[in-house]
Amino acid sequence: MRLAPGSLAGSSLGLIVGKLLQMGGGFVFWIAAARTASTNSVGLTVAMVSGLMLCVQVALLGVGAATTILLHQHSEGGLKTYHRLIDDAISFVLLTGALVG
Repeated sequence: MRLAPGSLAGSSLGLIVGKLLQMGGGFVFWIAAARTASTNSVGLTVAMVSGLMLCVQVALLGVGAATTILLHQHSEGGLKTYHRLIDDAISFVLLTGALVG
């Protein structure tokens, strides 16, 4: 079975594979950290990473999903519309990230 470029199935499969690689890499990293570092160091690092990720999720506020939906809805606007939408999304995330941070 061959997936067409840009198809829903191909894009979904790419997202799934990317997320699996990301999660697998994180799992391997934390196993290596648990084997090489002290318990206190790993615990403190995990707490800091968790806090950072919480701030990131609050700062994003669904901007990624909204941008994906809006890009498709504004596809007839051309490249200028894409640039404006991406600029707005990046500006929003930077501003909320600074406020949350």
